[in-house]
Amino acid sequence: MLRKLLSRFRRVSAAAPDTTSPSIPPMTPTQRTFEPVIVRSCSIRSIATDPGALVADISSHVSVLTEKARYRREDFPAEALQLYHADLYRREVNTWGHAGFIGRSQQSLADALSDSGKALRACGADRYRDLFEKMQTWIALNPEDAADLTGEDEDEAPELTRLDHQFQALEAEGLLVSALAEWIITQPWLEVVDDSDFGRAQRRAITKARRRRGSGIAETIAEIDHFLSNPANVGFGMAAASRQTPEPVIHIGCVQHLTTGPDKIAPARWMRTVAGERFGVLIEEGFALFEAVPERPQAAAPGPSLAELRRLRYDRIDEILFHYPHKLGKRLAVTPTSRAKLAIQVCHHLHAACAIHLLLDSLAEPATLTSASVHSIGKADDGGLKAVVMIVADDATRAFSAMLDNTGATLLSEPDHRILGQIDHTQIETQQKMLRTA
Repeated sequence: MLRKLLSRFRRVSAAAPDTTSPSIPPMTPTQRTFEPVIVRSCSIRSIATDPGALVADISSHVSVLTEKARYRREDFPAEALQLYHADLYRREVNTWGHAGFIGRSQQSLADALSDSGKALRACGADRYRDLFEKMQTWIALNPEDAADLTGEDEDEAPELTRLDHQFQALEAEGLLVSALAEWIITQPWLEVVDDSDFGRAQRRAITKARRRRGSGIAETIAEIDHFLSNPANVGFGMAAASRQTPEPVIHIGCVQHLTTGPDKIAPARWMRTVAGERFGVLIEEGFALFEAVPERPQAAAPGPSLAELRRLRYDRIDEILFHYPHKLGKRLAVTPTSRAKLAIQVCHHLHAACAIHLLLDSLAEPATLTSASVHSIGKADDGGLKAVVMIVADDATRAFSAMLDNTGATLLSEPDHRILGQIDHTQIETQQKMLRTA
């Protein structure tokens, strides 16, 4: 998928049309209304043959909105949280056993137990609920032992192990996920969207939630500012952008100590650009970009796609892609440290983070930032400063360029360079003042 971005950026496809929400019965004044929980139409159609798809969609919605939009418990329908924790209980016990579920849920154990119990009761999974209540009894009788569980393999609780065996026997029949799906499909807050629009619908929900929450703008601007003020992000990003075919950065990951010369080992940051895997190394000349070469030829097969990575929860992309060792290849580009420091000052002077937020926020189709990297800095025609920032959004499926100078900013689509929006200096200054006041 990333290879398709290499023509500087990937062409953005037309957005799928919005789908109409299912009719929801009128609510009394005392009832609270919630934002809909988004599920794919294929998950509804396949509920008889694949009930887990609907359960997974709802769990994904809760997880994404909690992580990216700072949703709290009161922002979700109670049944959505109940299903989320019941599904979490099922998945954790399948992988780690009852002891693992307890250990890995320590910080939110009370909510996880309360929600899971209510869901098991509501969906009629009585045999599962019997095991669940036995686990609760064990926790109540052994509070210190329960608090010592960490969710790791060394956890020992023979009583819970016996429950694990009974649980696995029930799972062989696939009863719980079916019961959860049949219960939850009757809820009025479900919104069914076309499969192709699922990701966009979630991003719209995130954007709407952030706008509704007062601190959302500040958090978004701070996220952009991190990319444009962190020396490693700016330096390695400019090195990647300086190539004959610029390589916008998608992700900069963990540090590995690799051989960089004769009798010399230095820390190297794993990077992923639209062209593939790279390493970034700080050398005497500045921020250097290197090829990342698999040590074994058979390791050259492409790693998981971003679509596959999105289905993995609580992942570290760099660790997943580096399940096989790499070494430094040839040096591709270098940006002097002084140039990177100057770029940070230019972006700060132009209030680049505020400007990019305003530009992205003005799009008819919301864009969730993946990464931003400085392409170039220089002098504008009027003698002032200017900068070009490359933007990758929506899990590297959309790309833009932001052109900034003292008069304002312009957002271009990539690779066709269509003008998507323009703002003037006054709008940027107003946003900056509001941010300072907040």
